[in-house]
Amino acid sequence: MKSNIDIGLEACGSSGVWDICVDTEIQGDRLWIEIEHRLCSFRFEITQHYIKVLIDCINGDNLDDNQIGTFANTPVMLRKDTEFNDRFYLIIHTGNETVDCVIAGQDLIDFREAMKQVKDDLDT
Repeated sequence: MKSNIDIGLEACGSSGVWDICVDTEIQGDRLWIEIEHRLCSFRFEITQHYIKVLIDCINGDNLDDNQIGTFANTPVMLRKDTEFNDRFYLIIHTGNETVDCVIAGQDLIDFREAMKQVKDDLDT
């Protein structure tokens, strides 16, 4: 997908089957996150605040449904499962349409590690 916005890599992390990159607008302050897994890929706009919410949520510090970004003006949510302690859902829902990705077990451990690397890059 070709964009008219010049972007550069701000931070990245990789663990297991996850590759996570945060890109920044060269002439602005917008951020995007790309979350890639062997089975799915998400790219959506995010803010520094949403990055903190995402990290807090996957580390168990915030167990509510959390907006972590936007995709075409639609909220991107991260929801902790109420049945299994190590399962989360990454959800984009608009109208009657929903796309979600389950993050659980070893995938969650790897996702946390990749996000830790992203956070470390952003903190330096």
